[in-house]
Amino acid sequence: MKRTRIATFLIPIIFLLFLSLGIFFRFRGLFWGEYLYLHPDERFLVWVGSSIESVKTIGEYFNTHLSSLNPHNRGHGFYVYGDFPIIFTRYVSEAIFDFVGWNEITQVGRVLSAIFDLGSVLLIFLVGWKLFNKWVGLLAFAFSAFAVLQIQQAHFFTVDTFATFFTMLALFIAVNIANHRFSDENNQRNIENTRSSTDQEESYKEKFSYPYKKISILSILFGIVVGLAAASKINTVTISLLLPIAFLILWERYPENDPSKKMGYIFRDLVIGGFFALLSFRIFQPYAFEGPGFFGIQLNELWLNNLREISAQSSGKVDFPPALQWARRSFFFSAKNITLWGLGLPLSIVVWLGMLTMGWRILRGEWKEYSLIWFWTVGYFLWQ
Repeated sequence: MKRTRIATFLIPIIFLLFLSLGIFFRFRGLFWGEYLYLHPDERFLVWVGSSIESVKTIGEYFNTHLSSLNPHNRGHGFYVYGDFPIIFTRYVSEAIFDFVGWNEITQVGRVLSAIFDLGSVLLIFLVGWKLFNKWVGLLAFAFSAFAVLQIQQAHFFTVDTFATFFTMLALFIAVNIANHRFSDENNQRNIENTRSSTDQEESYKEKFSYPYKKISILSILFGIVVGLAAASKINTVTISLLLPIAFLILWERYPENDPSKKMGYIFRDLVIGGFFALLSFRIFQPYAFEGPGFFGIQLNELWLNNLREISAQSSGKVDFPPALQWARRSFFFSAKNITLWGLGLPLSIVVWLGMLTMGWRILRGEWKEYSLIWFWTVGYFLWQ
């Protein structure tokens, strides 16, 4: 009892301390560089953000070839970043400033970048708490709040912090699906069935009821967030693979004895999640589509060509100066950089030992607790 009281008292204090330090590290010196635009990605996004303008109608927004928000219509024939971060930053800038130029986009973009990164830190705390306990959540919160790589990224206006926030939010929703408890919904269904006075009424309720709607709502939210992640950085769409993994973890706890019914409910929610992911992507990445209206959903050939071009540049098939930094690098190049500089040796040792330990526990059969975070982290890292 005494330990519980101490924990209840300590956890909020430690949380606020870590949060304060996380805010300090992200906003300290946020406008460094004296507007010399030393980061090439930031410089490009600031250039694009100062070129585009808000639209007056929804019709203009979805009119790909005429919209003033489409970088392709403002002299930028090559644009492979997500539409959402640049459009969102432009609207926030216009709400604050009478004139929006390079400096204004930089100021707003960097503040938003820091805020979104702080949101990712908070989500890491919530994932740790949901999967394990508050103390694990606090430890993960501290590691993320003090990670050099995240602090550095928060000081630049790039799409990475936006994309990371939405992928972390999708992971958090997937964790909630995988750990969902059906007791409340089951009790409600039992009460409703008890109230049914005739077989005909029971048949009617069975026909028109919508069982396990909380899971469907979570699937909808997951889909919306996946769409936002992809609209920030297209390669984060792979986070969508976590939804079927979450349902696989949930399978044994699903309160249906009939496997075909269970599969039907899960398939329903997977389809719902996929539909809302596509809908969200259509709304927040409007210029990936031909238009001119909302239902003009044929993919924009110019956008596809841009993706093919950046893929060729990254592969080394094209002699493009910025891509030369990746030429003739070993498979372990990224691991070496994140270990020595992105996290630093002390935190990196913790990270790699943690990943190995989780992998070992998955092999021993404890896969339900670790699968979502392990397969996403390791799989995405190896793919990159």
